[in-house]
Amino acid sequence: GGLMALPMAWVTGRVRGGEPTLVEAGGFVLLCAGLATLMEASYLLATMTLGAVLANLGRAQVRPFHELERVSEPFFAIFFILAGFRFELGALTAIGGIGLAYVVARTLGLIGGGWISAYLAGFQSTVRNRVGFCLLPQAGVALGLGLLAKQKVPVVGDAVLSLVIGTTVLFEIVGPLVARWELSRAGELHPEKVAEADDEQQASG
Repeated sequence: GGLMALPMAWVTGRVRGGEPTLVEAGGFVLLCAGLATLMEASYLLATMTLGAVLANLGRAQVRPFHELERVSEPFFAIFFILAGFRFELGALTAIGGIGLAYVVARTLGLIGGGWISAYLAGFQSTVRNRVGFCLLPQAGVALGLGLLAKQKVPVVGDAVLSLVIGTTVLFEIVGPLVARWELSRAGELHPEKVAEADDEQQASG
């Protein structure tokens, strides 16, 4: 993925703004995933690495991803439909205790990890106390890893995939509501009011 980002950056960088880049960007992403599959590596990690390296090579390299975003919704829909098609309710009920432990561990890990990361980064308490709650939504990557587990480890793949799909539904219902609530409490949903409060605080100080 990292090596694929270099020629992709060179090719897409030669395309001027306003010119179509969908074919070039999509071609490199598919080629990266295909090579990873051929090498029996994780195509998820390969393409994620491709995007991470490419985004850090320069601001102009972000433009190809905006082209991909325009056609991504149908692929997302197909992806979630296929994931839901493999959902087995019986497997989910059979691992109820493990599912509950996963929900609790993930929630505590995100909240605690978010607080520690924000503290180490020097953010104020408003961010430290809320950033973990804003990370609760779960979707694409978790489902992708669940599908990969079903392919690579079929013995436990059904249980893992059912667990991931079930908890994804839960976190996608509860997570955005919690994130919106915390953002509202932090004043981030009304940035103009936050700016006015900062100006008043600076004036009074």
